[in-house]
Amino acid sequence: MLSKLNTAVVQGIQGQAVTLETDIAFGLPSVTIVGLADKSVREARDRIRPALINSGYSFPAYRITMNISPADVTKHGSHLDLPMAIGILLSCEELEPSVSARFAFFGELSLDGSLKPVTGILPMVRAVRQKGIRRVIVPMENAQEASLVDGVEVYGISCIRRIVDFLQGELCLKPLTRDLSRYEETREDDGMDFLDVRGQEAAKRALTVAVAGGHGILMTGSPATGKTMLAERVPGILPPMDLEEKLGLTEIYSICGMLDRRRPFMHCRPFRRPHSSLSRAGMIGGGAEPRPGEVPFADHGVLFLDEMPEFPTATLESLRLPLEERTVRLIRRGRTFEFPADFLLIAAANPCPCGYYGDPDHECKCSAADIRRYQKRLSGPLLSRIDMQIHLPSLTYDQVMEEGRLDSRAMREMVARARDAQTKRFRSTGIRLNCRMDGKMLRKWARLDSDSELILRDAYEKLNMDPRMLDKTVKVARTIADIDGSGKIRMDHLTEALAYRRKESI
Repeated sequence: MLSKLNTAVVQGIQGQAVTLETDIAFGLPSVTIVGLADKSVREARDRIRPALINSGYSFPAYRITMNISPADVTKHGSHLDLPMAIGILLSCEELEPSVSARFAFFGELSLDGSLKPVTGILPMVRAVRQKGIRRVIVPMENAQEASLVDGVEVYGISCIRRIVDFLQGELCLKPLTRDLSRYEETREDDGMDFLDVRGQEAAKRALTVAVAGGHGILMTGSPATGKTMLAERVPGILPPMDLEEKLGLTEIYSICGMLDRRRPFMHCRPFRRPHSSLSRAGMIGGGAEPRPGEVPFADHGVLFLDEMPEFPTATLESLRLPLEERTVRLIRRGRTFEFPADFLLIAAANPCPCGYYGDPDHECKCSAADIRRYQKRLSGPLLSRIDMQIHLPSLTYDQVMEEGRLDSRAMREMVARARDAQTKRFRSTGIRLNCRMDGKMLRKWARLDSDSELILRDAYEKLNMDPRMLDKTVKVARTIADIDGSGKIRMDHLTEALAYRRKESI
């Protein structure tokens, strides 16, 4: 007998609904799985048999053929165990055929018939919901995550026996539906306040501008000038995410198994701090079946590259396209996979290998060749894509001991004020932040007066700026004006923006 039921697979970071067909016919006992199934799917036949037998059901001694369509899409993942087992029970007439049209199934089987949690539940449930399926059966541990999809009844069940009893009407279960109130965001006090950073008030101001307009920033300076302390406190001044941003980020973390089972919802903006040994694939994503890297993990949050010149050149250069287009594209087997990359880049670097080149209080022990070699690790094209570059000076004793003046609360208020202005400005444009303005938008919303034009022309020639750097400077000036509540870019806004574009490489 032939049976059909609904499930889904993951392609990149998107779910795709698929149909599992099971046919049982006379012939030598065998199980054949077709439809571009990878090894993890083909191994399911060795789990399904003992799972069904240990659950009290007989395994048919016939020729079993399973097809997962569409056949031109690669399928992977142990979550197909449960739909395969249910497909066999349907074909053996252990269950009513109408079951297949009403439910979608996901879950990995243990040999005793119990269900194990799987990754990628959220995007897969969203995929079957788009197909019109409103009821899903998942492992108990995945129920809360699946319930994040609106309009779906989720049944978290622990084993095959209970699933069959439920589908036959012998067991009554209450579905779990979306209730986002349990995930209401509260700004947790992690004890990290910008007030703790002393003597770097100018750097705090620069970071406020960077966060307000979504501008990437590179901080250079000798060791112990506070670069890492400053970066770690940036999430505390970022505004909350909206619901779609939270769900999109949760999908990425779901696919990679990085969600907390007790609270499977990314309600806070991420702060990613990868190690300098990270590979190109680890940065943007990769693999035969593409998986996200650190850039997608930092979507809607912060990507902090500490000791930036220490990263491999190929890894750093892979950031050039994401910084411009806010997306990562990977091509595998003729298909294009896209990962989101709307992140705030914060980078830190020493001026030389020993860290003290140009420091008036410490002797630099590096040769001129070492310094040039170290600074060339950051290419010109990459640096031109970073909107702001600032230098953190070494601190005197008095600066270290004095109390900080600018705290996180004040910085958060300035960021909120600037972002509100941008929200109103870009309401019908499809963008949200000044850093995303194109040339037409710059001419409309970031026009300069004649005096400011003269200053910008002079800076363009003296700082050897290119057109990209020129546009980024004007965008930063627009953000500074938004922080000040000014509808026009004044000369002081432009001069401050130019101060954030240093002539030196690092």
